Amino acid sequence: MYLLPNYDEYTIAFKERELFFNPEISKGLPPVGKATSFAHIIVKDGKIIGLYRREVKKDAVHIISQFFKQSTKAEKEGLQKKEYLCKKYYQEKQVKKNN
Repeated sequence: MYLLPNYDEYTIAFKERELFFNPEISKGLPPVGKATSFAHIIVKDGKIIGLYRREVKKDAVHIISQFFKQSTKAEKEGLQKKEYLCKKYYQEKQVKKNN
């Protein structure tokens, strides 16, 4: 599982996105869900399975994620590990910025 940033080459470089994203699964999502090439995405086994966003606060970084369909226990656990690494990265970046 990977957390990819917005405008990542994985989604931007391809005109035909059906290989890794089924637009039918984004029905009912907010507009950011329909523009997956411009959103922060969650990828598993080469397929986009959800979206995430980060909120950088003065003292903390929060990762808010949304799967397109009901996630499995393994997917939730995998996402927690990736969220931890992502938070750690942005917190370290924030500390360096403030020093």
